Amino acid sequence: SDRLAKYERYRRLDPDGRWGSIDQYESILDPAPNLVRWIEEE
Repeated sequence: SDRLAKYERYRRLDPDGRWGSIDQYESILDPAPNLVRWIEEE
């Protein structure tokens, strides 16, 4: 799947979570993520 490939790529490039959050990487695989609408501020 695309999400699995993305997760594996992130973990390969940043295995220790130095440049991103491991929790965020793990959330890529969440089957029901909590999505929040982005509102651009002007």
